[in-house]
Amino acid sequence: MSQCNRQFVVCRLAERCQAALRRCLGNDSRCRQRSLKPQRIRPTRRTALTQRSGAAVVEFAFAAPILFVFILACVEFGRLTMIRHTADNAAYEAARYAMVPGATSSEAIEKATQLLASVGARNVEVAVDPEVLAPETETITVTVRVPVTSNSWVVPKYFSSYAIEAQSHLATERYNPE
Repeated sequence: MSQCNRQFVVCRLAERCQAALRRCLGNDSRCRQRSLKPQRIRPTRRTALTQRSGAAVVEFAFAAPILFVFILACVEFGRLTMIRHTADNAAYEAARYAMVPGATSSEAIEKATQLLASVGARNVEVAVDPEVLAPETETITVTVRVPVTSNSWVVPKYFSSYAIEAQSHLATERYNPE
């Protein structure tokens, strides 16, 4: 459609709108005018609702246990994921703490235990390899083990043999004069 044809269509539409407006304002019989009187709101029938009065309770009784199991599973897996992430972070931070000159393995263990205590992890086992950090030590490995049994809220007996383990392996910054 060319530009000229588009302008013609728009002009023709505007003329029709003006003609219809003139008819309505001039009280023409062809004009559709609606009355503005308020309409009465009819009350709804309650007979259909009284027949289903116990249906919602029965549906909730079937759906609620499934819903609660899903909610508890989400909370449990979220908590265990938080503990796993914190164990990874605790192993890394303890290794960073122990890699500087003058640090001891007991300080690294204390640092990892302190980080895991911030999320409420219990019965945490932290191991630093080597146990004695000498100036000749080139690498440090920190292993953190958190048993799921003592840290699970919902079903600890099903995870009795599982543990969350994290390990960090870093080079030391010790000066070796040789």
